[in-house]
Amino acid sequence: MGTDALTQGLNAEQARAVVTLDGPLLILAGAGSGKTRVLTRRIAKLLERGTVGGGAFAPWLRPWNVLAVTFTNKAAEEMRRRVEELVGESARQVWVSTFHSTCVRVLRQDIEPLGWRRDFVIYDDDDQLRVIKAVLEELKINVKELAPNAVRGRIDRFKNGISAGEVLPRADPFPRILELYEARLKKANALDFNDLINKVVQLWTEQPAILARWQERWKYVMVDEYQDTNPAQYSFLKLLTAESRNLAVVGDDDQSIYRFRGADLRNILEFESDFPGAAVIKLEQNYRSKGNILKAAAGVVRNNKARKDKTLRTDAEDGEPVQLVLADDETAEADDVVNRMIRMRRPWSEYAVIYRTNAQSRQVEQALTRNRIPYTLVGGRKFYDRMEIKDILAYLRLVNNRDDDVALLRIVNVPTRGLGDKAIAGLKLEATTHGISLRAAARTLGGTAGRAGTGFATFTLLMDRLERAAELQPLPELVQYVAEESGYLAMLLADEDEEAKSRVENVNELVKSAAAALDEPDDDGNLVGPGPMALRHFLDRATLSGQSDELPGEGNGSVTLLTAHLAKGLEFPVVFVIGLVEKCFPHARAELEEDIEEERRLAYVAFTRARERLFVTAPRRRRSLDGWFDDTVLSRFIAEIPEAALAGFDRDHGNMPRARPGFGAGSLGGFGAGAARGTPALPPSRGSAPFSPSRFSPNAAPKPVVAPARANVRPPGLRTMVPDNLDRFTVGAEVLHPMLGTGTIQQRDGTPANPRLTIHFASGGPRTVYAVTASLELVIRP
Repeated sequence: MGTDALTQGLNAEQARAVVTLDGPLLILAGAGSGKTRVLTRRIAKLLERGTVGGGAFAPWLRPWNVLAVTFTNKAAEEMRRRVEELVGESARQVWVSTFHSTCVRVLRQDIEPLGWRRDFVIYDDDDQLRVIKAVLEELKINVKELAPNAVRGRIDRFKNGISAGEVLPRADPFPRILELYEARLKKANALDFNDLINKVVQLWTEQPAILARWQERWKYVMVDEYQDTNPAQYSFLKLLTAESRNLAVVGDDDQSIYRFRGADLRNILEFESDFPGAAVIKLEQNYRSKGNILKAAAGVVRNNKARKDKTLRTDAEDGEPVQLVLADDETAEADDVVNRMIRMRRPWSEYAVIYRTNAQSRQVEQALTRNRIPYTLVGGRKFYDRMEIKDILAYLRLVNNRDDDVALLRIVNVPTRGLGDKAIAGLKLEATTHGISLRAAARTLGGTAGRAGTGFATFTLLMDRLERAAELQPLPELVQYVAEESGYLAMLLADEDEEAKSRVENVNELVKSAAAALDEPDDDGNLVGPGPMALRHFLDRATLSGQSDELPGEGNGSVTLLTAHLAKGLEFPVVFVIGLVEKCFPHARAELEEDIEEERRLAYVAFTRARERLFVTAPRRRRSLDGWFDDTVLSRFIAEIPEAALAGFDRDHGNMPRARPGFGAGSLGGFGAGAARGTPALPPSRGSAPFSPSRFSPNAAPKPVVAPARANVRPPGLRTMVPDNLDRFTVGAEVLHPMLGTGTIQQRDGTPANPRLTIHFASGGPRTVYAVTASLELVIRP
């Protein structure tokens, strides 16, 4: 295939990128700009250059001298397939692989100078946890005080360079844990996943001769998704191409959305200074989206300061403006989305619903299920199938029915209570022998000596407390109490990785779901309301909501539900981006300017998944954990969309309150929510009056008001702050509660991760609350 053939059908910038083969090259590839086609044809061009006739290759450039690195096995396989279609079997000799697979190949040949044998094993997550548990046991650290998952997350962050400059307290056990962890891995001739790249960097730094051999092997290096590289991957590339300087990277700084995994945006922003003389080619022609979609996305992301200047363009028509849809609440928002799908009469597979966090899928899942519309949840389980949801529901099922043995077996040792397989076998034997339920058997065994007896006694006392709470507390408070009193919340909070944070948000959403259940009609058409039937109704509702797997597809596929992070690289004819309000998108944990810029890039990714139509939706109010509605603030990203590209937004008066420029997202409240630390707290907005349906989409009917608007419990002129550490909630401290007003802490107990506080409130006497979930503020007195 000649040069003309390799550049045929490409635009000028794409063709230039294909034929620019020597020296450092930065290809800035905007969303939908055809970067994969450029990468594969560039590889083909390199192989064409090395051909000397008769299918032979010149000694100075053979297929195995080309290395192409991607981030996923799927992307590598797709690139390899496309190159083979262009040049034939010689493509199989090009090393197209992920960073980690490439590093395994290096280490299998050359790891011995570092002290490992070449037959080293690679530990997965479970293997890591086993080693960490052994280390904690050796150091006599209780896993209830320091969760192994949290330690693993910290080790990962350390090895990815995320916490490299962190100053540790003298009493912090982490350095010693890491030391023993590394020693155990080396003794076992093992590496963990993060070691694969780090050890290659160490090897090449310490062994120049070995580095030179690999530099001779891989003379031309190409990297896809360069904006997602971390410090170790940057060092790998810098060392490998130091002699040849033939490094071509493809990426888009506007789509850098993995900082939480260690991605360093500076790698792409500073490419020209890191590799002097680099050529820069911008792929700005978009082949995916209509004009107004691109204008909306560009209008948002151009507000970032840390970015390279570029503007996507398209030859396609502008199409329909991006449609802003305002709804009464999150239920009405989901209903509106589904109603629009039905009215548009497209195959279900042409729709995607994109949201910021997994917890937001619940309302949409339920709306689709009510309308018998099939859906696919990308990258995760359906809401009521998620582990943490099923665990909390199992506690509630056992409260509702003491004979539910399946529920008991799920949670009797979650969180851990020292009840292993042997103890569970004894429990089953006791129940079978005496013809009683496992719950009754647990009570009997709780009176025996030993570790298992203590565990069963602890569990039995817990369930007794939960049953009493069910008789006294409203349903949402009961769900919250179960999460706290069982130790489940503390278990999640002790784990610092992103997955655990997502699980905390899911538990939050379950509490909100319990509050919403009180507003729904029962089989006779009556509102359930508070009372003994509420728990049973809620459990039935949860079970039925999870039965959508059997919905018929009718040949039209299914609606796709996914987070903005998982949407990257995908495209759909019609996209709904939901929940565009402050504290949701941007996320409540986005407090610093760099956090907001990452959220803005995430919005850009979400918007540019749409080919033909883009809808952005926002609820006027969101249900809080205690069942009340909080007024929302429209996401700042909506106001950043150019006026000509957006329909449904009144710029003069605003459809909703808007975020102030430069103001952080603040505190979302609830389990583990990230508050703006150490800054004066603003009183929460608590509006719950009904809204006029004429101000919203025609399908967003007003919902029943669940409670009257609350009086403002904040005394005029009172100064408060959200503390940066739960240790600040000490006995004698004066606090402000959003419902109960001011009070003084009289007693503190429970766990350090979530202290239980007894507070004497001026308006209501003594009450017991949990620090993490009570939305407390410290009162500042002159």
